[in-house]
Amino acid sequence: MSFAGTYELQSHENFEVFMKAIGLPDELIQIGKDIKSVTKIEQNGDHFVVTVTTGPKVLRNEFDIGKESEIETLTEEKIKTTVNIVDGKLVVQLKSVKSVTELSGDILTNVMTLRDIVYKRVCLQENGAGKRGLRRRRFRQQESAPVQSAPSGAGRRSRKQRWNRESFIISSSSPYNIQENVNLTSFEDSTELVIKDAIGHSCVNPHDATN
Repeated sequence: MSFAGTYELQSHENFEVFMKAIGLPDELIQIGKDIKSVTKIEQNGDHFVVTVTTGPKVLRNEFDIGKESEIETLTEEKIKTTVNIVDGKLVVQLKSVKSVTELSGDILTNVMTLRDIVYKRVCLQENGAGKRGLRRRRFRQQESAPVQSAPSGAGRRSRKQRWNRESFIISSSSPYNIQENVNLTSFEDSTELVIKDAIGHSCVNPHDATN
């Protein structure tokens, strides 16, 4: 399994409690709790380079699966330990802290456990499918324009079609040259796009007009 990629922190749980428990100073905890964090994983077979950039701080560790390596911790302590892959997860024991990293789709989850304290980090791969899905969901949640019925006779095909509609805004750079809320109607079995504007005019992509 490949963990390679760049992942941006989306959320974390029990950050302050965990950082206090491992001995991180309060001022660093306050600075770090809301700062942007990016994890970059480079992988070549069993060889890994993991770089975590949190604000100005960069934590870089290089190791081979199943071989003893020197790992730098969040408190800048260097520990000799071995990273293993267990059930597809990266597992390492850093003295009293157990770290488990799992990749599911483009979501990278890291769970660190110290006694009964569990610190969880959830990161999303940059430019991954999950990020595009988040953008689509946010877009749909912001939709306010009602969906209009399909214009009769607008399509070139006569048989019954299924229609999928999305309300969106076309910019002035679009070939449709409409700058207002419109309804996009697309055929399930055709690439033809038909747009009906707010005053009922049917507008077809001029690139398709030659057909």
